[in-house]
Amino acid sequence: MVGLTEVFVWSTTAGMILSFGLAAFLCVRCLIYLRRTERRISGRRDLVKHIAAIAGADASMALWSYFGSILHSKTFLVRGDPQWCPLFTTVRMWLILLSALWTGSLALGTLAVLLGKPKHFNLLSHTTFGVLPVSLVMCAYNVWEPCHVEAAFDGSLDCEQSSTSVVIECIEQSAILVLVLFVLAFAVFRAWGRAVTSLEEKSIRIVSRYLMAYTASYGCWIIGRWPQLNRWYGHWASWQIFVSVAWRLLILNGAFNFFALWLHTRDSIRDLHQPSLHVPILNESSVSTVKVKKVDSRHLEKTVKADLAEIQNANQRLWRELGLTYEQGVSGQTEPLTEEERADHFYSILNVSSKFQQARVT
Repeated sequence: MVGLTEVFVWSTTAGMILSFGLAAFLCVRCLIYLRRTERRISGRRDLVKHIAAIAGADASMALWSYFGSILHSKTFLVRGDPQWCPLFTTVRMWLILLSALWTGSLALGTLAVLLGKPKHFNLLSHTTFGVLPVSLVMCAYNVWEPCHVEAAFDGSLDCEQSSTSVVIECIEQSAILVLVLFVLAFAVFRAWGRAVTSLEEKSIRIVSRYLMAYTASYGCWIIGRWPQLNRWYGHWASWQIFVSVAWRLLILNGAFNFFALWLHTRDSIRDLHQPSLHVPILNESSVSTVKVKKVDSRHLEKTVKADLAEIQNANQRLWRELGLTYEQGVSGQTEPLTEEERADHFYSILNVSSKFQQARVT
């Protein structure tokens, strides 16, 4: 039993350190991208901003859980929770819920795109900060709920919340999980039978990885948190092991999101090396060249001015024939001629010397 306890202690410690390192790296890389593209307006910035927020919440949760434990146990190994349970569990619950809500809003944006409403995906830019007050309201009740330290199956001293707090937390997390699973199933249904190179299929694949990372880390933990299931199967050793493993999977949510981003980056790099994006180099022997004479810019300028002057003179002659003044011709504002002026003007056009010109006028 002592050996199993040490395995749980070392696995928890390694999981928190690994999750914090990868989630912090993911958050920093996203912030660097947002800094370099701050003058761009695109949906990709909203997605990266959202991923940075999820990574920040995961890194903060791992850091809070780790330092809260080592400050109490006076060792770098995680052997349980601190004695100040109400504050510790409330902040930890808030960070876990914050990451879940951001993932849920990402699922809603994906669902909007799948339903043919891509403009609704821009709501991600508002939910990034709008989720903060919502999450605070959803977990503030835990501060006033009773909480105590209790020995767990793996030998650690964990803070046990009241059954009311656990039920409310399970309901909130289960609603988000059901939404994410529905979007994942709908995305797979939409992508079924589509070409692998289609833009929609690529977008579905990219976002689905982050949703799958959430499902892998939160799914088992939500199941293991339900009080009714703990009352039914709490005396089973297999159930206790399942609950311990589920908690460690939750800790690794930052690592799962990091691997989702790594796969995203790998696909982006692979797309940049597609043969269709490369211009083939032509053989020099098959290229024909034409020698162009040197253009005299001064002569060309004089020619253009002369042509413009000829056009202007022709316009003025035409305006005189139509009975228009220069100002009327330039401004384009003409007044209709009287019947006598129209008859005289038409006769003046017909009064030409050449019969050929008379035939052309007629």
